[in-house]
Amino acid sequence: MSKTETQSEALRLAALLQCGADDLMWILHCEMLKETVGDAAAELRRLDAEVRELKMTVQHESLCVEAAKERIEALDAENKALRADAERYRWLRVQPDDCSAPRIDICHWTCEPGDSVNNGEGLRGDAADQAIDAAMAAAKTGDAA
Repeated sequence: MSKTETQSEALRLAALLQCGADDLMWILHCEMLKETVGDAAAELRRLDAEVRELKMTVQHESLCVEAAKERIEALDAENKALRADAERYRWLRVQPDDCSAPRIDICHWTCEPGDSVNNGEGLRGDAADQAIDAAMAAAKTGDAA
């Protein structure tokens, strides 16, 4: 818009305001409009504050959800490991009490420190788990353990 166009628009608005300035209805209308605009501005400020508060709540809840997901994943991993241990235990319990049972040499410790039933010979920890898992897999496929 050129300066001339702006000035003519400004003059047009000034004339419009001047025409209604003496009219009581115009003044009342302007006052009502001013109040309505003020109310609308106050409502916009209130809504802006509410939006900021809701954004903070969503951010907090998102962090809680992420923490819960991580906890669930950790519990799932722990549950999987415990299930594997339980399956090994159950499998060992149902083995026959004769020489047809798979031979898995596990170190059997007594109550005395450093003393074992089988002189400390046999598998321990992960090696014992792997031997049991291999025997279980062989039993499922019908192979010799």
